[in-house]
Amino acid sequence: EDAIREETLTEPKGCLVIINCVDNDATRLASLKALMARTGDWLWVSPGNSDGTERITGQVIWHGRINGTTYGVDPRELYDNIRTPGDGIPRQGGCMEHQASRPQLISANALAAAWTLAIIQNLLDGKLSSDSNTLAFDGRSGAARCF
Repeated sequence: EDAIREETLTEPKGCLVIINCVDNDATRLASLKALMARTGDWLWVSPGNSDGTERITGQVIWHGRINGTTYGVDPRELYDNIRTPGDGIPRQGGCMEHQASRPQLISANALAAAWTLAIIQNLLDGKLSSDSNTLAFDGRSGAARCF
């Protein structure tokens, strides 16, 4: 029974989906590299907030390979902070450290989580666009756009 569980965790059937809920670009890069080395289908999703003192903004980034189709552009090509992280694994701090002085981060993270669920639902429904890989949102205006 333990061997079956171990096999299931290391080579799952279907599409492996990793939702990267971290405040750490080095961890984002490490998980992305590990998935890219896989031979099977995978989708990497990384929600986050755009830290600010007045804004409720953020983004959800995704990239993957499913049934021979590449979803989105490699995030390392689009985002300098993912290509060359300025932090390490593990990193001290994060959103929890700033919630008292920046309570809007709680709303931004909740919106990032909701948009992450929408992206996963689109994947499950076969409606996830392979042309986009970032959804940016603004909680003050209610605007969201994919690119």
